[in-house]
Amino acid sequence: MIQSATISELRLAKVVPCFTFHSAIDKQPVAHCQVASEGMVGDEQAELFHGGPDRALLQFETKHYSALAVRFPDAAERFVPGSFGENLVVAGMSEATMCIGDKVHAGSAVLEVAQPRLPCFKLNYQFREPELSRHVQDHGMGGWFYRVLEGGLITSGDTIAVIERPYPQWTLARVQHYLNIELQNHELMAQLLLLEPLAEQIKKVFRRRLATGLTEDWSGRLSDGNPNLNIYEKTSVTDAAKN
Repeated sequence: MIQSATISELRLAKVVPCFTFHSAIDKQPVAHCQVASEGMVGDEQAELFHGGPDRALLQFETKHYSALAVRFPDAAERFVPGSFGENLVVAGMSEATMCIGDKVHAGSAVLEVAQPRLPCFKLNYQFREPELSRHVQDHGMGGWFYRVLEGGLITSGDTIAVIERPYPQWTLARVQHYLNIELQNHELMAQLLLLEPLAEQIKKVFRRRLATGLTEDWSGRLSDGNPNLNIYEKTSVTDAAKN
């Protein structure tokens, strides 16, 4: 066993209207949950591209919250476990310590690390901070997604443990570096395309860069184009879920 930690919370949610869109980011804790190929039974995503087998379960390093609270002091009280919409609330595993292709036992389920999370502008609304999503992307703090290799039951308090690590050289942090920072390293992008467990969504990005020599403008994903904080203060995700 390479690394293990404790699942302090399991979280899931239904899609609800909030702000100017729909979201299931405001996930609520549950004592236990059955996990299938598409993720936690009963969990929902607002858009089809937010789910699927390569994005079945989201995990986030809870230690990031304290660093984000320092960087964004006006939103400090909002940086609490679960507020990034994660399914698995865990401390002690991070993008720097987890690798693409890691196989993980969680309860009776077996999961595989498929890709880093690509944050979107909805985090800006969640925390009323219009620069949050870009900061999270630039600093590799978005969390990561698992695919489900074997379904099973996960209970809050279960151990989550890496049982196999085929690509120790490819931490999530290193993948994120070539995805978001060093955008034109063709040699390393070609190597990443050889990683069978890496999700197709990420491979498409690298294939396009290699084929065209161009890089993406992700400003639309990271910001809705409105830096006016008044709109962020109208209705929180939590408030909308209560209505």
